[in-house]
Amino acid sequence: MNIAHLSDFHICMRHKPENFRKTRFIIKEALKKGAEHFILSGDIVDNPHPENFAAARRILDEFNLLHPDRLTVIIGNHEIYGGVHLVNEITEFPSRCLNTDFLQRVLQFKDYFGEAFENTIRADRQNPFPFVKFIDDIAIIGLNSIAPYSRWSNLFASRGKISSDGYCKLEYLLSKTQKSRFRIVSMHHHVNSKMITAKRPLKNLWEYMEWHTLKFKRKRKLLRLLSVNNVELLLHGHVHETAEYERRKIRILNGAGAVNSTVDNNFSFNLITANNGLSSKIFRIGAEHHKTKRFSGGHHRTPAFPEFSY
Repeated sequence: MNIAHLSDFHICMRHKPENFRKTRFIIKEALKKGAEHFILSGDIVDNPHPENFAAARRILDEFNLLHPDRLTVIIGNHEIYGGVHLVNEITEFPSRCLNTDFLQRVLQFKDYFGEAFENTIRADRQNPFPFVKFIDDIAIIGLNSIAPYSRWSNLFASRGKISSDGYCKLEYLLSKTQKSRFRIVSMHHHVNSKMITAKRPLKNLWEYMEWHTLKFKRKRKLLRLLSVNNVELLLHGHVHETAEYERRKIRILNGAGAVNSTVDNNFSFNLITANNGLSSKIFRIGAEHHKTKRFSGGHHRTPAFPEFSY
């Protein structure tokens, strides 16, 4: 089986209409390379507005991906808290996050991509995360790594955390996968602080502060648990680049450079092949191959601040 791993499309029909076209393009390219299943590891939409989820579904439906055997989706911080686009939204953002019903947003995400959650096993009937789904001899475990909002410890709503109860549920689900040949875990946050290296000039104070608040708490505990349970592969997004690295002998793939890379001007995705073992390859497609007409009409406004959202 060939699995395409992508992340961080940040579809926003009001502020970033070009991301709709970019997402469609990169999914089409992954299908050309033989992708049979897609794992999308968060920030599929840039703000949790119905029009953005509807746009994401249109793309997935166009390529017949709205099926549990073809699609796995993981929630990102933007599906819960959204992001900032305009200067005047900066002062409003903390209050907006404080008034966000965390669980309600998680359930909303599950409802918008309901087909992907069919046939999943969960440790909590009230919460779609964590879950495990089985496709052939592969177990795919999905985690919600989004930390609750806090003015003191998570001001930009971009930090990651799994609660003690969440680890108990994850351990329970991992115990269900021991008969599977391969185990793949996916979440939104990265587990390597060295990946956060600015490879382009940060444009403003908001970007600078947000860039340095993408950390996942207690990552050693998570990696230890995955290692003990023989997890071969961990997939994530959040940091906008496509890369591979290793921690505790676990191979880790970042797929967040799919449409908005901070490293280069390419479109990219990870293609994982499950055969005699798990192998992966990064496909990079030059932006010059993506030809689209200029967007005009609708509610489009050029984003004033910032260009990139994490």
